[in-house]
Amino acid sequence: MQHHLTKLAIGLTLASALPTTVHAALYDRGGGLIYDSDLNVTWLDVATPLMNWSDAVNWATNLSVFDSVRNVTWTGWRLPAMANPSAGCDVNASNLGGTNCGYNVDPTSSEMAHLFFTELGNKSYVSPTGVIQAGFGLVNTGPFLHALAPNMTTPNFWMGTTYAAIPTFAWQFNTYDGTQDFSDKTNFFHVLAARPGDVAAVPEADTWAMLLAGLTLVGVAVRRRGQSDT
Repeated sequence: MQHHLTKLAIGLTLASALPTTVHAALYDRGGGLIYDSDLNVTWLDVATPLMNWSDAVNWATNLSVFDSVRNVTWTGWRLPAMANPSAGCDVNASNLGGTNCGYNVDPTSSEMAHLFFTELGNKSYVSPTGVIQAGFGLVNTGPFLHALAPNMTTPNFWMGTTYAAIPTFAWQFNTYDGTQDFSDKTNFFHVLAARPGDVAAVPEADTWAMLLAGLTLVGVAVRRRGQSDT
């Protein structure tokens, strides 16, 4: 009896201790869905036409995405957010780094800044000391194949946060020079949609093989234990 229980335990261990594939903090879930584990949001990797801010907000809010990988339709999309909706931006200051506005902004100031600097490791046009940096801008797009593209004619992306000091303006992020500031809502920029949480990852082929092997051992152990008990 103890021998059979041991086999059962081994099978359960193999079935539960399966490896996961890690790609920094961005996980390509397939179907154009990229999970950001730091922010706990899923980005939608699709190319969009240029939109004014109101159209961008409406597009994201009403977005419904069919996930052919998991046979699920995802809703609840929105534009990237600012951490502090009432944050201000002094356009007359040099703003070289560490704030919520200008070059080298604090990566925690917005979801776009976090994605650009922390997740993708890109750099602003100038360093915090004002020196032009080699390889600035959207050099690394990571797992994004469509939504983010280097050398775009219009490198600006809307965020879903109105600029508090001027209600007709909204926050935006420029992926060419790595700056974050505000712009008139009538301007036409790109859109990158996000939704809270993760989507279920599909196990890779080797993971499925280990899972089936573990479950097979569990089944064999259970059948043998049943035979020995009769």
